[in-house]
Amino acid sequence: MLDRGHRVSFATLLHFKPEVERAGIRFIRVPPDWDQTGLAEAMRDLTKARTPLGTLRIIYEECLPYFDEVLDILDAELEHADVFCL
Repeated sequence: MLDRGHRVSFATLLHFKPEVERAGIRFIRVPPDWDQTGLAEAMRDLTKARTPLGTLRIIYEECLPYFDEVLDILDAELEHADVFCL
């Protein structure tokens, strides 16, 4: 998409900002703002999932307290987007 002249943005945790920007992609911060320990705990929780649906369940449970803020951020960004992927 970048090669075709699109303005590409990637919404993710602050932890991943350097990698996103290194790829030449605009970074959009979404909560939670976990430190390395918090992120490691969340990733460890994901390893407990036995199925893809279990993985989704854990992700949603971890993010539920931040859901309204995430939706507000994405909603504001979508005003200027021509494509949106999850």
